[in-house]
Amino acid sequence: MKKVLTMVLVIAMVAAFAAPALAAERIEGGNPVFLGLGMPEYVLFSDGQIDGVIVWLPEGSDLDWDYVCNDINSSKGMPGWWSNNLKNDFFYGEERYTAKNHDFWVAQGEDGWYAYKTGDKISNTLWVRGEEPEVPDWFGIEIDPSIYVTTVNTRIIEKWQGEETPYQTITQYVAQYDSTTLTKAGYNVEFDSKNKVIGNDVVVPGSNHFAYAKLDKAALESGESFDLALVNGSKVNEVGTASVSMVDGKLVVEFDAVFSGTYGFVAADGFLPYAKNGNIHSLGIFKTGSSMDVEILTKGSYQDKDKKAANYDKDWADITGNNAISDSDYIYLYMHANPITFDRGNDISEIEVIETKEPEVVWTKTITNKVGPEQDWIEFEVYEGLGDYSEKEALDNNELSDIPEGWYTVVFNDPYLDEPAIIAIEAVANEMLKVTYGEGHSVPGETTTKRIDLPNIINPLETIYKTVYVK
Repeated sequence: MKKVLTMVLVIAMVAAFAAPALAAERIEGGNPVFLGLGMPEYVLFSDGQIDGVIVWLPEGSDLDWDYVCNDINSSKGMPGWWSNNLKNDFFYGEERYTAKNHDFWVAQGEDGWYAYKTGDKISNTLWVRGEEPEVPDWFGIEIDPSIYVTTVNTRIIEKWQGEETPYQTITQYVAQYDSTTLTKAGYNVEFDSKNKVIGNDVVVPGSNHFAYAKLDKAALESGESFDLALVNGSKVNEVGTASVSMVDGKLVVEFDAVFSGTYGFVAADGFLPYAKNGNIHSLGIFKTGSSMDVEILTKGSYQDKDKKAANYDKDWADITGNNAISDSDYIYLYMHANPITFDRGNDISEIEVIETKEPEVVWTKTITNKVGPEQDWIEFEVYEGLGDYSEKEALDNNELSDIPEGWYTVVFNDPYLDEPAIIAIEAVANEMLKVTYGEGHSVPGETTTKRIDLPNIINPLETIYKTVYVK
């Protein structure tokens, strides 16, 4: 679309040679001094080099001093030094009047009449009367097609930062066993030809591997503790160690290097209960868990235990009576763990730092630097009349100071706009209309980027735990 300018500066400039009034007029000194467009009727000079005053008259004029005095006396602005009795002298036409080596004269120039003096300026006052000639109206336009361009340079500062995470692996080595029991440390077992344990104080009768611990009751009550062996399998192999002591009437078992497990205990005072198949745990009287405190049962309290958890109905009296090993000087301790896991040590790796996040922009600052504005000039055309100018011929830009009266279309071809900028202007008689375009534009300049690499963020240490099962 076309841009129609409403803010273009239009100044009417009146011609510099405006004429003085037609009445007698007092003009301050200068050199030269403009007197008007037409020939003056008379010019009176007052200057420090002149004794009195002098009067210039056109060649052939018959005006006299009385006429000049009467004319000046009837004018406004008469100075205090004025008097009809001033010494006076006359000169005419192209003559020059010499006073104290200074010449005074009146002459016509290209644009009017002037008073002159050799040397410095006419120091005081001139009185002038003259008739101004008829001057025809004139019309003119002056175009200032300047624009002001500001270049905007951009500087981008970026801070980049990534992340690193230290890793350390802790490998826990464990040994896990099912159906593990216990007996006193330093135990010894013998096997028959059928690989069954020969009777002793280690394995429950009728069982091939379910062990128990026979503990001296008096020693426990006196505060002595016993070392235990945790055993597993038909060969009753030792797989771990523990200890047992009596605290507040209960047995307390402490494992050595047990990592985790699910287990239960039964302690009997003076007797060893067992099932016909030798596996006491099949009776379901173990309370599995992780408590290390073991209640010591008597025969009575044993028989009163809740049997609801038993796998099948049993003759408990037989178990605690004829079928039980009895010795009042001992406490018999059972344990069944299924499973139980032993700590076999660990391995801690070196700390390895890994880049876990690639560097990215974490902070940005943009700085703009404006250069200018710098003045430039664009092309323009002036067309006579208003409306569509596409079929018209543009005026000569060098002849805009003398154009006919009327309306004109000024077209500015601004390269920073999509369409030409257009204004309409009416030429005014005897005034030079100055049209200033003066648009301002900002244009992108150079863009530079500075990258600052910050040290990576170090995240907290992450520990990776691994469990490796060994035998």
